[in-house]
Amino acid sequence: MPNDPFFNRITLQLIQTPPSSIAALATSAIGEGKPVPPEAEFPIQSAESWVKLLLKQDYQPSGKTTFLAFPMEDGVCDVVRVSYRVGEIEIECAQSKDLISIKIKRSQFPAGTQDRQKAEIVARKALTLSDQIGFVQSGAFKAGNYGRQDVASKGRVDQHWPHWLDTMRWWCSGNEIGFITLKAPGGPTMAVISPREDSNIHWF
Repeated sequence: MPNDPFFNRITLQLIQTPPSSIAALATSAIGEGKPVPPEAEFPIQSAESWVKLLLKQDYQPSGKTTFLAFPMEDGVCDVVRVSYRVGEIEIECAQSKDLISIKIKRSQFPAGTQDRQKAEIVARKALTLSDQIGFVQSGAFKAGNYGRQDVASKGRVDQHWPHWLDTMRWWCSGNEIGFITLKAPGGPTMAVISPREDSNIHWF
């Protein structure tokens, strides 16, 4: 596991969709999903809003795409997921209470493109605030490399409060690129928004 507080048991759960959840998403895609539990209605609405906030319109799911809630998925945490395609690109978004993971698969790159460059290319195409995106590499893991937003050179979007771009982490494994960050819009908030595992177990 990367030596970074944003890569923990919760974020690994968000990144790696369990087979049972893959099956449920596939069933929902053909219109055979289960009704939304009342306690998950607001988290799903919130998850939809965060996907719209972070992803450019061309990379957002269509209005017919279903977000699914998985209470205590694999006994780890409450998760809301959505999986869809944009052309040849596959996109998976997963969220816990305070964290959002976006995984983009099947992107194509010129030979020799470094992992940090791959992450920047995909981020600038898919994410909002693209002109402020700039990454540094923090380290490597078994299958690739990881890093974070370069706030030292790019500056902070919000000087005083947490903001999702300032806390952005990226990872790259081949042609799979992922982003993990806090669901923090910037500006004053009474809530404590944290990547800590104990803050992201229960949501609904």
